[in-house]
Amino acid sequence: MWGFWDDYPKVTVNGTEYADVGGRLYTQHAVERMTPSGFGTAARPGEVAGRSISPRYVDEVLTSDLSVVKPVTGPLGQPRLSFVNGSVDVITENDIVVTIITR
Repeated sequence: MWGFWDDYPKVTVNGTEYADVGGRLYTQHAVERMTPSGFGTAARPGEVAGRSISPRYVDEVLTSDLSVVKPVTGPLGQPRLSFVNGSVDVITENDIVVTIITR
């Protein structure tokens, strides 16, 4: 299923709520980045429009042998992984999808 934050079941880990999308956990920010761009700013007011990246494609980026994986650092110094495939970059922290970037 490809939907909005409120459409997905939630899981709380260490006090933080995540969306469970097909068995993979996503931050609200990441879910908002996946939203079809035709919905405009489906995210919170003041946010950018979605990037039209389906959960299925995120899974493909995360599991493909063709993806380039490299360590990156989050804004507070936390260790993260970047999975890049084509023009899509999926950033994870402890196996949780935290954001999706398109280039």
